[in-house]
Amino acid sequence: MMKTAIDWVTSSSAAGEYPFLELSRIAVAGQSCGGVEAYDRVSALGLFNSGLMTAAASQKAVPRIEKPIFYFLGGPSDIAYANGERDFTLLPVGTPSWKGNLAVGHSGTYKEKNAGKFGVAAVRFVQWLLRGEEEAAGFFNKEVGEAETAGWEVERKNLGKIEVSPL
Repeated sequence: MMKTAIDWVTSSSAAGEYPFLELSRIAVAGQSCGGVEAYDRVSALGLFNSGLMTAAASQKAVPRIEKPIFYFLGGPSDIAYANGERDFTLLPVGTPSWKGNLAVGHSGTYKEKNAGKFGVAAVRFVQWLLRGEEEAAGFFNKEVGEAETAGWEVERKNLGKIEVSPL
């Protein structure tokens, strides 16, 4: 369904109905199995409590990822933790990437008001990667930023390569 939605948005019929779409700024994010449903034709990837299910699938897909990719994991008790950790290590050397672990398990903090700390992270992801809001970028690329202050354990690679002009 995600691929179908992207196909529709990028089609000429959507352009007529929604002439202000910014087709160079399409990000995909999903939780658990939804996190790996779409890897193509987007400007950024957000994987929440997710990673490819098998090592073979990871070794085939992950080394080809060049677009910015962000992993939001729930720590060692998250059923997808090992998959996300493995996939992060398989990314190409130059791929802009961020991995945050918040030890709350596979369900993240989605049941809290405004989805809690995972909700804040998701909003910052969209604000930076799709809207070009520099303040939101600080959540991810400051040595000790909002993510670390909120308790996320963070690894980052090549985030300086990400250039997004403000909308």
